[in-house]
Amino acid sequence: MVVILFGLVSCVSYAPSRPVSPAQLNVATESKEVSDTSYQLGVERSAYVGEPLARVKKYQATQTQSDRFVTTAPVTLDPTPGEPKTYPAGTKLIAAGSVPYEGREYIAVKFEDGVPYGWYHAMINPDGSFSGYFYAQLNRIVLANGKAAEFSPATFTLARERSENVSTSGAYVNFELVYSGITNDSINLLYREYTADDMARPAFSQNLVYEKSAKTIRFRNLVIDLVSASNEALTYTVTSD
Repeated sequence: MVVILFGLVSCVSYAPSRPVSPAQLNVATESKEVSDTSYQLGVERSAYVGEPLARVKKYQATQTQSDRFVTTAPVTLDPTPGEPKTYPAGTKLIAAGSVPYEGREYIAVKFEDGVPYGWYHAMINPDGSFSGYFYAQLNRIVLANGKAAEFSPATFTLARERSENVSTSGAYVNFELVYSGITNDSINLLYREYTADDMARPAFSQNLVYEKSAKTIRFRNLVIDLVSASNEALTYTVTSD
């Protein structure tokens, strides 16, 4: 637990924080390829009729930083005047402004609005760690030390929320193969394609038919070894994708 105690403070005059805009804080941080599958290569599995034997979702995603932070552990704020108030882990906080101080740039994060808890904003480093300073009401920088405030432990870290933008162009893939049973001479699968938010696309489905005697079947890059097939279930191993 992190405890923040505010008492008599020594402070210095400083300019007010600048308003935060999405252009200032919502900065693209990472572009990556995401691969999510329902199977493990080389691991034998079974799928009953109507169940997917393989679900594949691969796409490019860009993650951007948000202007919101989340407490990773309980934080107790004890202002003067006022009563101690604990913010549990997972509490969402919003950045209130960008504050330059002694040659460095900090993000002022407020715990809530109103008096007295809204008087103080924690000055957070870019990595989410607490800097040891508070941006206070009346445009003051408050040093958090033994005289001005007491912490247990002396530091804490806030997690910065991220949003994800999925690119549906290029190598975007989102589909599943559903087992449909067997006939006298064939094994039947259903191909279903999905949108980026996992909604089925009715116009993008296809019935796939394979020889019943086949030991291995292939769909696009998926190679599937067949162990047994009946009108109840299919036992198989995905060996390559």
